[in-house]
Amino acid sequence: MALRIMEGRAETTHRFYPYFATFPTDLSHFPIHWNSSQLSLLPPRGRTAVANVLHSWREDWERFLQRAPRGRTVGKRFSFEDFKAARTLVTSRIFEVVVNGSYTLAMVPFGDLLNHAWNPAVNTEWSWFQAAQAVRSPAAGSAHDPEGWHFTLRTSAVVAAGGELHTSYGSRTQQTLLVD
Repeated sequence: MALRIMEGRAETTHRFYPYFATFPTDLSHFPIHWNSSQLSLLPPRGRTAVANVLHSWREDWERFLQRAPRGRTVGKRFSFEDFKAARTLVTSRIFEVVVNGSYTLAMVPFGDLLNHAWNPAVNTEWSWFQAAQAVRSPAAGSAHDPEGWHFTLRTSAVVAAGGELHTSYGSRTQQTLLVD
């Protein structure tokens, strides 16, 4: 996914460029992008968590460059910093969804703009389902996937114009929130 984002942000004709163009370019609020002076403000466990994620991502990048058929070409166009930015965008926007009975991760345009809240402030409901179900229950706002999967987002309460849409990100540890 990170590779698709790197390429898609660089090519205005890319199928997903309009979505990728909505992503922030300043990622300095993510600790994974902090300099050593900023990282020193974190407690030791936080610094270790960031260092571990950064190490893992660097290994992923190096492995991709060495093993993927397109690795060398991509390595000439993009840097590890580009990969780190794209990976940050992925990890901060993915949804866990059930597809064919298995949990998987998906990026969902506009769904990734929802703010977090705990009940009762949650005012959205979303679902992920195959086209056969969508035909039986069409909904305004469904995002159609060419492979037959749909994501539907609905409000579960009246939201005033300009009001925020909320979902629950679920239970997350401080460490997960810090590095994801």
